[in-house]
Amino acid sequence: MATRSDIRTEARAIIQERTEAVVLDTDLNRWINYGGRDFTARVQWYQRLVALSVTARVGEITLPTDIIKVEMVRWKAGQRVRMVDKSTYAYATFAGAAQGEPVRCTVFPHDKRLMLEPAPSASSVTTTLNGALNNSVTTIPVAATSSFLADGFILVGSEQIRHFNKDATNFLLARRGDADTTAASHLNGATVTDGTLQLWCRSLPPDLSDDSTALKIPDQYIPIIAKYVAAQALMGPMQKMPEGTAMLKEYKIAREEAREERFAETMDGCEGVKDEEFGMGWYGDA
Repeated sequence: MATRSDIRTEARAIIQERTEAVVLDTDLNRWINYGGRDFTARVQWYQRLVALSVTARVGEITLPTDIIKVEMVRWKAGQRVRMVDKSTYAYATFAGAAQGEPVRCTVFPHDKRLMLEPAPSASSVTTTLNGALNNSVTTIPVAATSSFLADGFILVGSEQIRHFNKDATNFLLARRGDADTTAASHLNGATVTDGTLQLWCRSLPPDLSDDSTALKIPDQYIPIIAKYVAAQALMGPMQKMPEGTAMLKEYKIAREEAREERFAETMDGCEGVKDEEFGMGWYGDA
């Protein structure tokens, strides 16, 4: 995949400034992140599966701020939680504050909230690390795994870990730093929480932190990001507003073409999201 360095080099080729003179690399790096967010928000390319813990009797879940759209919700890696509109959710909750396994939910995207009905009757189960953990091991030693699924998600600090098996005291075949969280070292005795609620989301991509990192979009769309970066350089430090405005227009046209391509691919090959692509938005399960 194209790295930040590759995108910066392509942008410099467009503005015909091969090395730092008028335009600084730090500015280009910032615009690369801005362009990645704008492209992903409009095209909704970047997808991830986010696992969250729940608290007993609390039916309101705060969503991560980088989520653009929730496409599907699953409970304990098995039961699908039906997404409904707000009036259906409100009608279901008028009878009282029931608790149990959630069967329906609604999303308040601008407030970054997801509401579950009924509210969970129990909090996500926890255990503790049985030994310190570095950021690369794939066997996670804990006090006990009996209350956890053999194939599921665990949360340690801000790291999401996907595991594909377990024994009595270890989560096995773990994928560290799942869903673009950061694989980290953790202290002995750190709390390990079950990722009980799983959300299939379209999200903003993580910012590129160094020249070796890559945007979470296919390489075929990297020239589009380079046009965005070049437009910002032309309109800003280079003070070439007409050229920059024309370049930004080219970027927007290419971005919309990419959006149409993604839409067509979704319609052709991803049956599970066809309903929301027909304009039902957040409530494609309704």
